[in-house]
Amino acid sequence: MRFLVLIHIAFFLIGLAEAQSMENLNDIGGRFDCTSVSERTVEVQQLTMHVLHEHCVDSLGPDSSGKFVYHYEYDVYRFSNKDSFIKARSYAIEPDEAHFLEIKFNGNQRMLEPSDFKNPFVKAAIHYLQELGKSKLTWLDRSNTHDGYSKVPKPS
Repeated sequence: MRFLVLIHIAFFLIGLAEAQSMENLNDIGGRFDCTSVSERTVEVQQLTMHVLHEHCVDSLGPDSSGKFVYHYEYDVYRFSNKDSFIKARSYAIEPDEAHFLEIKFNGNQRMLEPSDFKNPFVKAAIHYLQELGKSKLTWLDRSNTHDGYSKVPKPS
């Protein structure tokens, strides 16, 4: 987790350094907002869950020449069932991919663990994203020191 945070900070600082070298830094505006796309209760694999889908934009720019320091556009999916929830993100530039980021289960909010993929609620969230065309599913895995993400295991 620290590794991913450091990478994100490094990219932000690189972008900020580039922005500071631009003539019209004062003309650059930042933007972060999420708008609700849909909110519904669905039944997936005999499990009822609530799904909130938001579209988010996080950007800095454009400057007077039309350049962005950074621009991220993505969808967030929040699955909830009783006292549990799962959060996943899908970047607009990678529409067939989704990444599971965190889970709250039995009162504990945390990153996912390999054993979570046996949970019917997690399996239902996976199935829901696959039905949306998300064929490349990964999860934020603290043990993956390469890029922080591992492939979601095949259902057992």
